[in-house]
Parts: sequence; C-alpha cells; structure tokens
Amino acid sequence: MALLNYLAVRADIANTIATVGAIPLLVELLGADSSDEVQGRAAALLACLADTDDITVDIVAAGAIPLLVQLFRSGCDVEAKAAATAALRALTHSSDEHRAAIAAAAASADLLHAMKGLGF
Repeated sequence: MALLNYLAVRADIANTIATVGAIPLLVELLGADSSDEVQGRAAALLACLADTDDITVDIVAAGAIPLLVQLFRSGCDVEAKAAATAALRALTHSSDEHRAAIAAAAASADLLHAMKGLGF
C-alpha cells in the first residue's frame, strides 16, 4: 500500500483508484475486523486520496468519517491514529459539510479539543 500512497498524490492516479471502486473497500478496511496495521494503511491511503476534492465526496459517502473518528479515538497503534488524523484533516479542507460531519461524529468535548489541537 505504500506505493499506492505515493501514487495517490497524483490526481490522475487518485481518480483512477476511486473510479475502480477502491474507496468502499478501503473504508471497509478501517473497521474493527482489520488489524491496526491494515487500518493505518487504509487511513493513510484515504488521506492521500482526500487531497483530491472530487474524491472526498466518495470517501464521505462510503462512511469513512465515523470509522476514522473511531480509529482516532481508540486506535492503539500510533501510526494508525496518525493516519486517521491525516485523513480527517484532509477531509476538513474540502467542505464545511465535512467539517460538520466530523464534529458530529466526534461529539465528545475531549475529542473535539484534541482534534482542534491537531489543526482541525
């Protein structure tokens, strides 16, 4: 997945990744059935893809926000938590609606405070 992360920063490749239907699969990998390492790699790739505004809509529609917030909140693996943070941060840049959805998913004052400390 590291190669995909590298390639996903190119908009044309990011769009191809999204077009072939990878977004829902990546969001599924964020779930509790996946290892910390897999969750972190999926979140990192979603963070790269979220730099392309058109793709953020697909990421949000696939249900990534609550899973990324959950990974941020309770992820044991530091790298997975950092990747979730990067993905959430990238999603906040795309629209006010995404920021509101992230705030609603975070819901706890402690988590919102921690996220604001990270630049949200």
